[in-house]
Amino acid sequence: MYKILITVFLFLYTDIANAQKGKFIKYYFPDSIEILINTHLSSKNQRSDIKNICLKLDSEDDLYRLIIIENIDVKSSTFYWKKRTNRFAVINSNLIPLIFDLDEKFSAPFPQTFGNYGKREGEIRKVSIIYHGPIIYFNSYGEIIKVAGFLN
Repeated sequence: MYKILITVFLFLYTDIANAQKGKFIKYYFPDSIEILINTHLSSKNQRSDIKNICLKLDSEDDLYRLIIIENIDVKSSTFYWKKRTNRFAVINSNLIPLIFDLDEKFSAPFPQTFGNYGKREGEIRKVSIIYHGPIIYFNSYGEIIKVAGFLN
């Protein structure tokens, strides 16, 4: 009986440990979007500086907006989210950190005091950032609707 319990424990432990190895979620965008991002990064010769880039995904109804955020300041709230995200977009063979618009709306980039239950409003410091960078607008079918800010 003891051997059976040990065997079951080891099996469960191994299963849980294997699940924790890949602690992140990979996002795969449609080919047209992935190629556009990859071409942009390659044209700017930023392949070696891929650590200083992240993507921000916003959505509204059936329209998505993907912003390429480059040259992130280490003191910014964007850096805070980029360092803590567990979501990555697969672009070519690179994993680029992916943040969502909801990160700004429902999280706090500088968590100090969160207040007490039922009295958090006004206690949590929130930020809203206007990002500058190339933007891809696309629909839920992956069709590119519009692009802005890309170099030709």
